[in-house]
Amino acid sequence: MSGNNTEDAIIRDYVGRWENEFGATRGEDCFKQCVGGMSAVRLKLIDEEQVKKLVQPLLYKWGRMGRVLGRTELSGWQANLAETIRKNSQRLERFRLAILEDADLPVEHANIISCYEEFKRVVYQIAAAKVLHQICPSFFPLWDNQICEGVTKELAAKGKAAKTNVAFCGEHYWAFMSGVQDFARRKRDLLQQLSVQYKRGRLKILDEFFVWAAGRPLSLFL
Repeated sequence: MSGNNTEDAIIRDYVGRWENEFGATRGEDCFKQCVGGMSAVRLKLIDEEQVKKLVQPLLYKWGRMGRVLGRTELSGWQANLAETIRKNSQRLERFRLAILEDADLPVEHANIISCYEEFKRVVYQIAAAKVLHQICPSFFPLWDNQICEGVTKELAAKGKAAKTNVAFCGEHYWAFMSGVQDFARRKRDLLQQLSVQYKRGRLKILDEFFVWAAGRPLSLFL
């Protein structure tokens, strides 16, 4: 097979494996419901009860982050997150309409970093990306520890990594978004096919791929 066909086959295989193992779980139903519910929320008016209803189930049931968010220093995170969303509502509403593949990320560099850092202070680094994705599912990609480390390593090898050693900071997330954007642009047609096949957003499909691929060399893709 040609290089592109080989890549496409691997991507299809990895996403298919993820879907076969996890696609029918209750957690995925929760993810879909919480993302869909958030789409109808007016961000400038969001309150603690809406966060408890829509965000908390996504982070606890789907994201399995109850232990992290149960830490004493994060006590009251629901109210603090509602305040953070309201504070950033204007730019988040703009990002809601954005598609990562089409975005001018250098122009949004400061906004993305600031937004991520503010959410990170409230719910820590992994949950910050999950909440941002929930609010803007076509713009902010998901990540976890393994995905972040795998992608960062490959971007560093190509001289595209963030110019900082501070793990999981806003600069790292912006560099991660840039790497994901490059990949998503190259594979847009395939990701759209898989999105239709599995009834998931393209960035969610990419996350499923990275879950399987992050523990392996990613240089074939990034």
